[in-house]
Amino acid sequence: MENLIQQLVKEYFDALRMAFINFIRQSYPLNGDEITDIYNDVWMDVIENVRSGRTERVKNWKTYIFNLGWKRAYKIVTRRTVCDKLDDSENCCLGLYTFSIQEAEQSACHMEHLERIEKLMVELEGLPKKQQEVLRLYYFQDLSTAEIAEALGYTGSRSVITMKKRSVSTLRERMKAA
Repeated sequence: MENLIQQLVKEYFDALRMAFINFIRQSYPLNGDEITDIYNDVWMDVIENVRSGRTERVKNWKTYIFNLGWKRAYKIVTRRTVCDKLDDSENCCLGLYTFSIQEAEQSACHMEHLERIEKLMVELEGLPKKQQEVLRLYYFQDLSTAEIAEALGYTGSRSVITMKKRSVSTLRERMKAA
């Protein structure tokens, strides 16, 4: 049973490889070898956490995996900054350290943003199909309410506006509760 779980996790993990690598690359100034090491280390962490039962409360595996990678990358950048501090003058190091902290804070905001987007997508899928379609056409296809009414066969754009408002309100409530 444990091997089956590991195999399923590995398949999912491999499917996220490029997204994971791109996320780390965009978040931190690391080279390809460092990112590959992080990817491999995170894989080992995931397996160890699955074996020890520390993943029972994981609701979103992608966020969980990316967060582990983000933390490992942060440690590397922080260590690098500390090493720079030992090598360079104190004033220069203070600037690098401040810059590293700012980068980490921005990456943390980026990670929170990704988590919110994932939660929003889950909640969006929970809406009725008509509401999903109206939101998709309005926000992703940039159609006006009149164009949406025409495309979906509604008598006027007022019903589209009402449905859009109701859908957005429902999503806000669900996001606050989540």
